Amino acid sequence: VDSTSAQAPDQAMVDGTSAVVELRPAADASVDSLAAEYPEYVDTYKRALTLAAENGFRDLERLGIVRAGGLDKDGRDVYLFYPQALQEDTDLELVTMLALHLMHGTVVRQSRPYTVVWVCNNQQDSRLSFWWFRRTYRMLPQAYKKQMRQLCVVHPGVQVRIQLYLLSFVVSTSFWEKLFYADRIEFLDEVLPPELIGAIPEEYKVYDRLLDKMMLEKPGEDVLAAGDASQLYGANYGK
Repeated sequence: VDSTSAQAPDQAMVDGTSAVVELRPAADASVDSLAAEYPEYVDTYKRALTLAAENGFRDLERLGIVRAGGLDKDGRDVYLFYPQALQEDTDLELVTMLALHLMHGTVVRQSRPYTVVWVCNNQQDSRLSFWWFRRTYRMLPQAYKKQMRQLCVVHPGVQVRIQLYLLSFVVSTSFWEKLFYADRIEFLDEVLPPELIGAIPEEYKVYDRLLDKMMLEKPGEDVLAAGDASQLYGANYGK
């Protein structure tokens, strides 16, 4: 076999000469129909498709910030978010793109209901600001808001509660009917089957045990809020 005759994957023979073929995502009616009302979403999702085709999410997926996690107890798709896994140099736009790439097919194209589990450990500041949440919420098509059946926030500290309060001026009233606070991972058993709870990374279970220990050492004190407040206002908070 003449190795010089082999064509690279991104080339094709046109009239006997090689021509570069640009790889583009296939047309998707579920995306094109949103272009007029949600142009930012469509642009972001199409860029996500291109990046995924180039294996561009590989490093981000290793961090495990956004994951598709199976089904909840009612048979709904589960998506898990671990904001504390963000690194200082993680591109938040890539995080958004990965989430849309994971969720669009089921939420928008198939109109399937879903549950979000947002797991915090409150041991360092989250890089996701109120402005990031507001921009993302406004960008998302109605299907994301309609199909979300539950938002479970695990270890909701002061920072998270403040952000949710600020979002009350942005989100619809029905959002609050879907919000579920779980101060401990075990409380997710109302929503998730045991195998999904068991798959939550060990570091968050360690944080659970730390909170339990602090509760025993300081009974009656809101150790979660106190720990998170030190992150918000500085190491000397309360001293």
